Amino acid sequence: MILASFSSTILAVILVVAVFILAKAADTVVKALTNLGKILHIKTFVLSFVLLGLTTSLPEMLIGVYSVLDGMPRLSFGNLLGGMVVLLTLVVGLNGLLFSGISLDGKLARFSLCQIMPRIPGCHRLAMHDLSILGFILIMPALLILDSALSRTDGIILVIFYLFFLYYYLREKSNHAENNGIKSSLLSSVGSFMAGALLMVIVARVIVLSSEVLLTRLNVSSFLFGLLVLGLGTNLPELTIMLRSQKSARDISVANALGSAAANVIILGFLAIFSPLSNLRNTSTLLTAGILMAVTILVVVFFRTRDRLSRTEALILVLIYIAFFAIQSFIRM
Repeated sequence: MILASFSSTILAVILVVAVFILAKAADTVVKALTNLGKILHIKTFVLSFVLLGLTTSLPEMLIGVYSVLDGMPRLSFGNLLGGMVVLLTLVVGLNGLLFSGISLDGKLARFSLCQIMPRIPGCHRLAMHDLSILGFILIMPALLILDSALSRTDGIILVIFYLFFLYYYLREKSNHAENNGIKSSLLSSVGSFMAGALLMVIVARVIVLSSEVLLTRLNVSSFLFGLLVLGLGTNLPELTIMLRSQKSARDISVANALGSAAANVIILGFLAIFSPLSNLRNTSTLLTAGILMAVTILVVVFFRTRDRLSRTEALILVLIYIAFFAIQSFIRM
């Protein structure tokens, strides 16, 4: 491996530059898919939750693939769990602080069993808010690893539940297409997407290879490195979108953060299917699982209170991330 011949300092620089390029490449892909969605007249919130959520999770997907191929699935596992914590605390929290609170304005509607089984008597009474169901899906990875493993069966469960939510969320009448009157070049958007996606594939490979060498030299566990370093680095696209979002379009960033967190669930599912994980009972993993469950519940409760996230609640989320990062770093020392 050529990278193994480089010094640790050079590798660290390569890693930083690679993560930066990865964020820029992901941003290009996001813009291309956004233009495609606008050509098709897809609602902004739905576009952000589904397309941006999945697209900005491409770095996690690619790192997951390479980690499995190189026999280091724990690197991706830490990256995905850490990424979910970053999205639900730092990204959502900074959004609230930047825009003095966030209002969902009914973007997530009520979910009713009648949509699935309309013939069941009294099905209209069995209804939940979409955000509550999304929260349950986000908590599932933490619940499934309580037995110190993430099996193929667990992976299948995660994939099915994510696809289930996505299918019925897209079926909502409120999510039907609307005409925004925005013109864009289809050919240009497709070309930008392909170029950005190819660059992401190459850079993600460099990140994993550099990480492998540094992990060996610094004697850092692959889980912790993925949790603290890659978990933040691969979410730079979401942070970039947040900073670039105008106040009138702040729901784009929030929907993207929630959608990306949900996308991490299905990636975890496929990771478990292709490379089941065991012996996960350690302090860092259990702490991350506990924080993920607590933060998810807080986000649901905060948004369900008057259908908005206040600035104070946003500050709480940011402080939780700071404390989480500090504790994980202290555990490693």
